[in-house]
Amino acid sequence: NGKDACVILLFKSWILDTRAKFGFGCVGVILLGIAIEGLLCLRRELQSRKILLWIRGVARRVSIVLLFALNIGSGYLAMLVAMTYSVELFICMVIGLVMGHAIFNTEAAVGESVDPCCASQAIGHTNDAKQHEAENT
Repeated sequence: NGKDACVILLFKSWILDTRAKFGFGCVGVILLGIAIEGLLCLRRELQSRKILLWIRGVARRVSIVLLFALNIGSGYLAMLVAMTYSVELFICMVIGLVMGHAIFNTEAAVGESVDPCCASQAIGHTNDAKQHEAENT
């Protein structure tokens, strides 16, 4: 009915006012979390030249920059989901990020940030720490 508060998920037209819509919203949020980790893995693999070796020069750099933009954009979408103040959607986002990490990034270096918006930028710090540790041993 019109008296109950409904969650608006990302867009004004995405009103989760039925159980079915809320369920689809939860599944979509989980998929967003998995996609964030998948994009991070894809960009890392492309940047380390482990995949798509036929892309070279400017095209490779543009691809990496576009993937970075998708990473940042999707990270901010995850933040907006958390800002709906729906505990269920927040838990679904965490589940999606954990599932995505389990699928794509368990072998990756650990960054200093767990924030999906900034995790992609923290990877360099771990390499600096490893280099510093190697110099001191």
